[in-house]
Amino acid sequence: MICPLQLAIDAELHDFFTNKLNDASLTQWLVEDNEEIIACGAIIFYEFPPTYTNKSGKKAYITNMYTKENFRGQGIATSLLTKLVDEAKAADISKLWLGASKLGRPVYKSYGFTETDEWLELNL
Repeated sequence: MICPLQLAIDAELHDFFTNKLNDASLTQWLVEDNEEIIACGAIIFYEFPPTYTNKSGKKAYITNMYTKENFRGQGIATSLLTKLVDEAKAADISKLWLGASKLGRPVYKSYGFTETDEWLELNL
């Protein structure tokens, strides 16, 4: 059963991903096994004003990382993450960030991601 809240953003998600794929600011990778999608991950590219720690201002956000449960623990997410990091390097990105579930944190931490207190948030 689909949650009513999930239905409330389907159109917005469709528009977001269509726009980002069309303007090439998002790359989505899919992993298949016998023509079944078993894992996915995406990278979204952003430009911010340059800073002393990121002179280009370019950053990228890793999102949509998911591996089907029966395929977990086989290194698929790490391989997929490597592809996304390679995309960032090719785009001359020096800063990557992501939001991680409790289940995903060990994958990212073992890859070298660290938790920071860099961001503050305000809900409007």
